[in-house]
Amino acid sequence: MKTRKKRVLILYGSQTGTGEEFSNRLAKDSSRLGLPAMTFDPEDCTDWDDLTRVGQEVEGSLVIFVMATYGEGDPTDNAQEFFDWLKETTDNLQGLKYTVFGLGNKTYEHYNEMGRYVDQRLEELGGERIYVRGEGDDDGNIEEDFITWKEGLWPEVMQYFKIDSSQATAVGREYEFSLHTEISTDEVFTGEPNRLGSYKNRRINELLLVCEISITSPSAEGKVGKTVWAEYSRWVVKLRGLYPNSVHVTAVLVEYCTSTGRSKQGVATSLFARLKDVSPENRKVPVYIRHSSLRLPFRPVNPVIMVGPGTGLAPFRGFIQDRSTAIKE
Repeated sequence: MKTRKKRVLILYGSQTGTGEEFSNRLAKDSSRLGLPAMTFDPEDCTDWDDLTRVGQEVEGSLVIFVMATYGEGDPTDNAQEFFDWLKETTDNLQGLKYTVFGLGNKTYEHYNEMGRYVDQRLEELGGERIYVRGEGDDDGNIEEDFITWKEGLWPEVMQYFKIDSSQATAVGREYEFSLHTEISTDEVFTGEPNRLGSYKNRRINELLLVCEISITSPSAEGKVGKTVWAEYSRWVVKLRGLYPNSVHVTAVLVEYCTSTGRSKQGVATSLFARLKDVSPENRKVPVYIRHSSLRLPFRPVNPVIMVGPGTGLAPFRGFIQDRSTAIKE
């Protein structure tokens, strides 16, 4: 770390690649805060005693351990030597600032055993935990578990490194734009980059269709900005014959300025907003519909509690319409 001028070390134990992926994402987040970070595969370590010197020799350093549990509470293959060293060492880790995120599966008896052991053992050896251990459940939604944990991590890291929050929000990639008038607009792809060529490369289980979008603006403006109600953005709900030939969208127009004065617009919502000025016969967009595991109970009399941790209003609007139609039938 010292020779590479890094301040954050992210050490991962990964069997299937998820832990390594999470580590890479943490490294990018850290760099955006102005904290140079590096990921490290413990299998590449030749002397684990170096870990004892990190807190003493690298001023203002932090080590993040992303540890997956494999099988019946065992370490991953690449973390086996680190695990053996951690069990046997009596070295003093005083000065080491750390936090841990564990990956596991609750269907196994020894859930997140590796993450819990590393967290406890580092503390026993004198390390200082700067943020609570996180745990991801692969039997549930490990992605959401990880995102929730790291959203709380970075404010603690900023406080530890004394990073001003207003400064951190401005950290990001800014670009200089040039207008290329020599290129015909007919040759320019204006959609999302990751959808380029998607007509040819789409998966078999995806249904590609062209959907007419009908957009109307509400009479009043919300506190966040103009609201666009379109017919769907993220959740497509199949209703009981209520709208057999249309797809419904509920969306909020994303439009704001960054702290550097740069205008930002949502890709999908700004497209929908622009379609208001397009003639009805040309008001069409390609839409991909994927099957969802989210379902209402089969019996309409069963009560439902709706919680939207990121899904927004769209699915619930469809569910309420579905229930209303079922009662009438």
